[in-house]
Amino acid sequence: MENLEEEYIVISKTDIHKRIEELKNDYEERYKANDNQWCSIIAGQITALEKILYKSTPLIPIVENAIQFGKDIKSEKAVINENFGSPFVDYEDSTKETIDYISNLKLDV
Repeated sequence: MENLEEEYIVISKTDIHKRIEELKNDYEERYKANDNQWCSIIAGQITALEKILYKSTPLIPIVENAIQFGKDIKSEKAVINENFGSPFVDYEDSTKETIDYISNLKLDV
């Protein structure tokens, strides 16, 4: 068996919930039509998506922890690093900017 490294993906919890609802509606229709084979397939898909949600971790707290960790290990003054295209800001002054960034964080998945 191939040795796989642990990889992560970002998924939309809302989209998964919507898909589960769609599948449940489809399941009800198939059940009424006595289509047991499709009901079994749909039930498996619902279970798989629910397991994904159960094992998932919200992204925002992880980003917040990473930002806080960066603040904790750095000095109070800014460090200029041209690799990022702009200088870092003074960490003491960046708290509001960090909160604004996190609260407005949106990912297109």
